[in-house]
Amino acid sequence: MTNDKPDVNPTQRFSIKEACEILGVSRNSIHNYSQKGRLKIEYRKCNNRPVIKGSEIIKCWELTY
Repeated sequence: MTNDKPDVNPTQRFSIKEACEILGVSRNSIHNYSQKGRLKIEYRKCNNRPVIKGSEIIKCWELTY
């Protein structure tokens, strides 16, 4: 995981790929964080694709550091 606090808009939604790039982790890590309750993944109503809010990305990073 990156050492620098992510500079993201807390209300913006990010794809799993974008969240991986922001946090500097793999998709498996995102899945593990979700399973442990450190990161909440939501699903879009229109196409059921997973998204992560910026506030969740920041929270996950803060729980790690």
